[in-house]
This record gives sequence, C-alpha cells and structure tokens, in this order.
Amino acid sequence: PMRETLRVGVLDGDPNYQFNRISWMLARRDGGVLLHDMVSNTKGGLIRQYDAQGRFVRVIGGLGDGPGEYDDFPWGTVLADGSLLIVSQGQARITRFDSAGTLTGRMEDERQSIELGRRLGATWVVAGAVQRMGERVRVTAQIIAVDEGRTVSSTKIDGTLGDVFDVQDRLVE
Repeated sequence: PMRETLRVGVLDGDPNYQFNRISWMLARRDGGVLLHDMVSNTKGGLIRQYDAQGRFVRVIGGLGDGPGEYDDFPWGTVLADGSLLIVSQGQARITRFDSAGTLTGRMEDERQSIELGRRLGATWVVAGAVQRMGERVRVTAQIIAVDEGRTVSSTKIDGTLGDVFDVQDRLVE
C-alpha cells in the first residue's frame, strides 16, 4: 500500500507554505522539490524550493524581465548536476540557476541554445518566440540540428488568444 511520506502546505500561517495554483513540481536528486505557484500569496508567480523533509529553503528568481527573473508561466527542468533551467516563453530566453539557487546565466539567442544542446547531447533544439499584440498572437518555432548548427525546419503561426489551443495544435503538426 502507498503511504504519505511528505506533506508541504498549510491553509493558514507562513506564506511560504501557502499555495494557490501550482503549475508544476520538480523532484531534486537530494529528495527536495521545486514548486511553481502561479498565484502565490506572497507575490506574483514564484518558484520555491523545499528540502527532503518539506522545509522551505528559498525562493528562486522572481517574476519580471530582469536578470534571474522569468515570465508568469515559466517551464522548468532539473539537470543531472542539480541546476535548474527555466524557460520563459514570453521572454524567449532560458535562465539557469545552480543547485544553490544562484543565477548562473541566461540564453537568449540561437548560438546559446545550440551550445546547450551540445552539452546535453541533444540531436535537435527547438527554439522560438511568442509575440502578442492585443488579442493577436504570433508563434514562431524552428528546429535546429545541433551538430550542423543549422535550421532544419521553421514555422510561423498567427492566431488570437481566443483560439490559442488551435494555434498550439497547428504548431505541433
């Protein structure tokens, strides 16, 4: 039978343990977790780190567009060395934090994406951007062959926020 081994979160009390909308959770090799709370009680969207016993460790980065900041719906992954990559889709960049939560770099162009792909042993890298003007949305994406450093395929899709799922479906076709 399954049993609960870790519980993080409270209804009242310390705001570092109160959550509204957790959009993702990542497990760390040390048994800890990283949580992204879309609408936190403390400020904007936050990425919080907890240790293996569920104790709050730190907030990583913050909402914004400066160094070490990300947009309101980032995507994250933990690498083998324990560092955290945050993809800010609206800002078209990747931010890297080391295992201690310290900002170590940002990738904002194709060359940096190719170099990351090489370090990770990837065959291809997907790069792109999302632009928004009012209700209109434009998504551009390209597939880059890491070993050759050239674009193999690219696409541009226009739509509206009202049909964002249609835009997403057209992008993956």
